[in-house]
Amino acid sequence: MIIFANDKRNSGAYNFGATYRYWSNSAGDLHLPMSYEEDWSWLQDASELPEKLREIYEKYWKEGAGCFEYLAQRTGNRRAFGLLLIEELGSEEDDGAPKADDELYSRLTPYAQKLSEMLDNNADIIVAKNSGFGGCHEFCVFLPYESVEKYADICRRFLYDEVGQTLKKAAEPELNNELMAIVDGYVYFKTSAQTAKEGYEKLSLAMESSGIDPSNIGLVKAELRDSSDNTIDSYSNK
Repeated sequence: MIIFANDKRNSGAYNFGATYRYWSNSAGDLHLPMSYEEDWSWLQDASELPEKLREIYEKYWKEGAGCFEYLAQRTGNRRAFGLLLIEELGSEEDDGAPKADDELYSRLTPYAQKLSEMLDNNADIIVAKNSGFGGCHEFCVFLPYESVEKYADICRRFLYDEVGQTLKKAAEPELNNELMAIVDGYVYFKTSAQTAKEGYEKLSLAMESSGIDPSNIGLVKAELRDSSDNTIDSYSNK
């Protein structure tokens, strides 16, 4: 089943949070079922989960597997416990990500159709417009308990390789130069920027949002490199 959320193809408003209740965050911390916006009431451990969710958590849930993963519960007449996988695309903010606009959103439809042909009818594919953090689009897959073992890894690969990497690359503008942010000799992240100073400022903001004070650590350097990996501009805190 393919669901287009926050989209004119719906006959009415689609309430994602009311249909899918979360039993965990994407880091695997467990809590009582709720919508994403509600305050969380934490569980002590997995023994407090319903049996099917406990099995999913212990056998199939993964962190860092290419998408965000949540223990979830589908409500309504198709109620089920299962695994919810989410890939985020674009942003409404000026943060260097592809723009989360109508054009990027329209690219998601054929991916939803392709994945639906790979899954059984119990799975849900939700394509949600500007529903995620920073106004990003979300490509979501809900797998009920009976489908998790067979399809979880298929969905992870599809979300990361097909939807994530391929679609993000297609939506990004062509850039001849790449910025590398280096912290104490280690590459922290790669992004795009017009100047190394602009890249350094992006890095500083990323660190501060993670609770890191750039002034309290060692050498932080942003290098702008061309396609041959030659440094053409740099900026550092030392």
